[in-house]
Amino acid sequence: MQDLIKIARYVGLVAIDVGARGGPKHDLDAIAPAVDFYCFEPDEEECTRLNQQGRQGPWKSVTYLPTALAAEQRQFELNLYRKRGCSSGLRARQEVGEIFCRGDYYIHDGVVSMEARRFDDVAAEFLIEKPAFMKIDVQGMEVEVFRGAAEALKNDLVGIRTEVSFFPLYDEQPLFADVDQCLRSFDFYPMRWIETHEWRRLTRTKYPGLSEQVLPASRGQLMHADVLYLAHPEALPHQSEEHLRRLIRLGLVAICYGHIDHADAAFRRPGVSDYIQEKVGVNCLSVLQDASNALARSARLQERVRKLGRFMARLSGMSID
Repeated sequence: MQDLIKIARYVGLVAIDVGARGGPKHDLDAIAPAVDFYCFEPDEEECTRLNQQGRQGPWKSVTYLPTALAAEQRQFELNLYRKRGCSSGLRARQEVGEIFCRGDYYIHDGVVSMEARRFDDVAAEFLIEKPAFMKIDVQGMEVEVFRGAAEALKNDLVGIRTEVSFFPLYDEQPLFADVDQCLRSFDFYPMRWIETHEWRRLTRTKYPGLSEQVLPASRGQLMHADVLYLAHPEALPHQSEEHLRRLIRLGLVAICYGHIDHADAAFRRPGVSDYIQEKVGVNCLSVLQDASNALARSARLQERVRKLGRFMARLSGMSID
């Protein structure tokens, strides 16, 4: 995939991680040497820990900022909960957590007061230029962050991995429909679930795991998930060089997530493939074919693993004399 990295290095790719506890996810590994990550983590203790551990992973650069993001500049109170990953600017509904055997997650440990700022303003101050990708996990504050990033959504971003909720775990928490409506207004559309989380009421054990209770197996209720949104290629302009570079970044992000058809649509926009050929000396079709073939190999391997799993399940059900 050297040609893919070559393209990415030429156009550059800035990624944003909002709610960066644990550090950046590895979704963009295919082009990691060309990716500059800016990570926002309002929990100062966690942000300090991340800065102390230095750059982790294959990224070109990683910068951690102890900044809270919101729809407008204001005083922000971060509610700290016993499970720090559940900390939020919203007040948790601990009684809901208790229904699903997770009440201890939402024990309130205090409040940290800080200033929250619009992403568009922070980007201008720290010279975060042309952010292309955003991963966001801020426990119910997603829509507010998007409202403060309107310029980036309109002019620069091409891909978003966002957590969405289907059941309110916090007071006044926007749910999936609200996040979806917000992003669709900027011509971003859901591509697929990256991961889903279903919670059971009698145990934290998730299906198909078995608990040691009277009811060992059960599916849970869909509570939250990560969903990938990509910009609609046909909705993006193509008249200027910067327009072409944005379309190329869309193709790069789409390839990283295996959406080769979507990348093809971005590269087929007028002038894009010619620009890549002229500036980088790479044939777009060849890059797409390589990516598609790699995805096909992965799909075949996954199918073999599934078949093996089904065979082992049948074998375990046989009686052996």
